[in-house]
Amino acid sequence: MTSELETTAVKSPIPDWLNEQFFEDIFVEKHGLERGQFVVKVRAIIPTGGAGENYTSMLYRANVDAECGDGTTKNLAVIIKAMISVPALKEFGVFTKEKFAYDTVLPKMEAEWAKAGTEIQFGPRCWKTIEGEVDIIVLDDLCASGYQVANRQKGADFKHAHLLLDKLAKYHAATAVDYRKNGPINPLFNNGMVQETARDFFDKFLNAITPVFLDSLSSWEECDKFKPKMTRNMKDTFDKLFEATKKDDSGFVALCHGDVWTNNHMFSYHESGDPRDVLLIDFQGPYYGSPVLELFYYIVSSTTLELKTNHFDELIQFYQNQLAESLRKLDYPERIPTLRDIHIEMLKRAYFGMQCLYGILPVVLANKSENANFAGFVGEEEENVQFRHDVFNNPLYHQHLRPLLKMFDLRGYLDHE
Repeated sequence: MTSELETTAVKSPIPDWLNEQFFEDIFVEKHGLERGQFVVKVRAIIPTGGAGENYTSMLYRANVDAECGDGTTKNLAVIIKAMISVPALKEFGVFTKEKFAYDTVLPKMEAEWAKAGTEIQFGPRCWKTIEGEVDIIVLDDLCASGYQVANRQKGADFKHAHLLLDKLAKYHAATAVDYRKNGPINPLFNNGMVQETARDFFDKFLNAITPVFLDSLSSWEECDKFKPKMTRNMKDTFDKLFEATKKDDSGFVALCHGDVWTNNHMFSYHESGDPRDVLLIDFQGPYYGSPVLELFYYIVSSTTLELKTNHFDELIQFYQNQLAESLRKLDYPERIPTLRDIHIEMLKRAYFGMQCLYGILPVVLANKSENANFAGFVGEEEENVQFRHDVFNNPLYHQHLRPLLKMFDLRGYLDHE
């Protein structure tokens, strides 16, 4: 789980490579300037993001000018994303996936909609990538265009959720049409959300959090009902997750974003305060699979308590309506999934939905902490153990978890024995 474009300044040294020379190529590419005809002036470089906001990258916000020989000045407002060296992330190819997503996937899907007569933007523009000891991606600073990340602990209300689900449906539709007409856009995305090569990584994470999660249920009046059921469900988790998330070509397949939670999309607003547009960010984990996985992930992790517990089905119906309309506009060559199809698919993949209750929801609702990193979730140091305890015993998390467990139980989403 990652996020890109955050506004909170943090204390962190500016790396030596982030200098005037670094930005020269971007001015040539973005503004069409000729080398030798301008001088780069760095106005500000600010480390951004904060504890608990980003787990895999260091982010820098830069404001830079190019002073041209003709007396004009061109401005550059960008986010520089320097990916933290985590062996597992290298193994998963997250940088290669993200680079391809920004360079190829988003422009192609936007072009598909343009051919259908609709101008749409799915994410920020990418201006520079560097692969090496530190993998670097340079993106438009969406904050400079009025976009901002919503409050992850507050969650998305109807207006925000509808805007996000509409944009997600349009993105899914374009990728589904492309997949059926042209095949996979890149074999990198065929591996699915849960890969066999990631078994050790998942097992380490799940083995660390499972006992803490189960223990957190002990204070509930309903402990005798839910703790034994969840204890049984959480055995052989990787194998069950693998089955619940694998691609089924006989059904509806789209290129999923892979990490749709609050910090990975940004909203712009009307003067009235209502959201106007939303853009997706952080494409480190795209995979071909069922969009139902994205629905579970987003609704469970990133909507308000009221929305996810009392309007769950309305959100699903809204998404299906937008998806069906989009598929028709883009001339999808196969059968369009109905609302009934979506609900059957949710039952089929409910183990993943259940896993979202303890795999992503507590992380999104956690309070900020200096230990909010990979070590915090899997480490054995005292501060790591305390961090996991705090995350899974957070009162806000339990306000969401209790009604969700009850709702999932009534739907049969917890029946995996």
